[in-house]
Amino acid sequence: MDCYIVCNTFPPSVSNVVRAPGLRAEQLAHQARKHFDRVYYLMLKTRFDMLSRQLADGWNLDASPDFIVIHDVFLERFLNRIPRSTFVFTQVEFEPFFDAARQNHTVVYDVLAPRELEFEEAGKDVDNVNLVKYRHYLMSERAERVFVNGPKTIEHYREHFERREQVMNNPLCPLSTPTSPRERDKLLFFGSSQLWTDNSPLLEVMCDFLGKRPDIVAYLLTPEKRHEDPESRFVSRLSLLPNVRIVNSLSYTAHMALLSQCYAAIDWSRPRSERPYSTSTRMIQAVAAGCAVFTNVTALVHYWRDFPGETSDEPPTLEKISHFVDAARSGEYAPALKDAAAWNEGILSDTALFAGLG
Repeated sequence: MDCYIVCNTFPPSVSNVVRAPGLRAEQLAHQARKHFDRVYYLMLKTRFDMLSRQLADGWNLDASPDFIVIHDVFLERFLNRIPRSTFVFTQVEFEPFFDAARQNHTVVYDVLAPRELEFEEAGKDVDNVNLVKYRHYLMSERAERVFVNGPKTIEHYREHFERREQVMNNPLCPLSTPTSPRERDKLLFFGSSQLWTDNSPLLEVMCDFLGKRPDIVAYLLTPEKRHEDPESRFVSRLSLLPNVRIVNSLSYTAHMALLSQCYAAIDWSRPRSERPYSTSTRMIQAVAAGCAVFTNVTALVHYWRDFPGETSDEPPTLEKISHFVDAARSGEYAPALKDAAAWNEGILSDTALFAGLG
């Protein structure tokens, strides 16, 4: 039997610009290969065309024998002609495709994040939020099996999921990590990447911290900020510091290469209703690459037995940042990072998730 991972964004094998759903697709494919004759990435042509038109996502697209693009018009014909297979869906927007696939195939619903909370934070209207909730309900009720990204999200949907037997914890976990160099001598921190997030308190304290610590080489990875963005004035101040490099975007390969040279990564934004359920891809990648992390109190605190860094729901202070950076440079979090690496390996080698589906 074959398995199809339905993609919302490109996996790393196809594009050098990778977002959380693409990393998730790669993880699911890796976990599924032990149980199926062949595992494919599948994307609808409307989605492929939209991503390809976006300059960043269209950079260096590679052909892959495991990546299939299906024209939306021929989807029903495709589903009827192939032998019985397993389809894995992560985004609730795929509910119509999901419903068509389940007529003749096994379907799995993968919950990467509470989508309705993301829609609320993005300012979507009530009808859109309710549609997302309804689609989530249909998919989780009709799926043969449900995967959920971490216990915090399972708890969020507890009343709904407790009626299901086949709900399985499957935290987001990067498939591979770079080889660490001999010396980690860089600090990485982030500006906000979503319209509804605000990293201003972090950037403000980093201005003071890095201004007083010329011995620290730091990289700020942030999308370009418009003048009216509250973060812009702090980005401008940071650009004047000789020990700070500002990067607006990096390819997936370059991002992972930079992480392999860092001893710590910092990403903190003002708490909002969605944030406690967040499993920041930035922080997950950093930990997988061997970096200690400083971030909000999020769902990641339920990932690892010993958190490899520090968390705070209060705005970061100069004292907190100084303590964390010095501790990371000295190797204080090395045991926790070693445990996290073993935990990651355990997640990726879990054979129970797809057992019985292939």
